[in-house]
Amino acid sequence: MTITSKARHLLDQRLEALGSLTHALDEITKARADLDSREHQAWLAATRAGWTAKDLTSLGLTAPKHPRPARKPRTAPNKPADDGQAATPTRADGDEYAA
Repeated sequence: MTITSKARHLLDQRLEALGSLTHALDEITKARADLDSREHQAWLAATRAGWTAKDLTSLGLTAPKHPRPARKPRTAPNKPADDGQAATPTRADGDEYAA
């Protein structure tokens, strides 16, 4: 076995471990989002049943964290091509000051 093939074998093992890690992290992220959603829904159900947030927290429960909704990227409104200034007439050769 050459040095290159040994190195490739080690890299392959490392890449396989990295793939397993990223797959596990993806699954954990999905599970966490599902649990957060279920927690939020249960909290809402309790408050709709008449419990106040103050009542629930005084019983030792912790209010779920409300994730901020994703904001849409702000874009500048479409501006007209005219910037409000009167256009200066130009001649065909581009000389705007010629009569």
